[in-house]
Amino acid sequence: MAAETAAMTEPRDPRRVDFRWRVREADLRFQGKGVARIQPPYRIRIDLFTPQGETLFQAALVEGNLRVPPWAPRELAPPSALLWASLGVFRPDADLELLGSRHQEDGSIILRYGSEGSHELRFRVLEGRLTRAELYRGGHLEEEVELTLDGASGAVVETVYRNRAEFLELTFTLERVERVDAFPSAIWNPGL
Repeated sequence: MAAETAAMTEPRDPRRVDFRWRVREADLRFQGKGVARIQPPYRIRIDLFTPQGETLFQAALVEGNLRVPPWAPRELAPPSALLWASLGVFRPDADLELLGSRHQEDGSIILRYGSEGSHELRFRVLEGRLTRAELYRGGHLEEEVELTLDGASGAVVETVYRNRAEFLELTFTLERVERVDAFPSAIWNPGL
């Protein structure tokens, strides 16, 4: 099941994804627009902008290497497996092993990944599509990604990322997906 889900959700074409975002923290709320650029096999660049068009956040994930400029609020970047999950891509951390799977009453399957003394990742998969990802540390849920999928195409239309330790909730709502040519290599080093 894990290999099939990875193959089904793997990015196939370079794409630009435009979305609206909103963030809620304990005493702060704001929103804006954003863009994700995805290039196979596993490269993603995320930019968040204020309503006035100013850059608020940038990050690039190249394979498993997260690149965030020093000025960007690091807490807006989830761990790499959860960042991929926010786009509907099933990509557990390479250093984790499959611990087991469990069938749910709704037909979904929970895939558990971890290693001795490490965190645990749980992925909920329904009909080959990722619908939820969770990160546990010390047996406690710390971060999660919940996906809303389009019923006809199975594409992700909304993502909610929650970091319980930071009291942070970040919601992405899809506006447009566009297939594009390959991106220039400089975009994979944000802040330079």
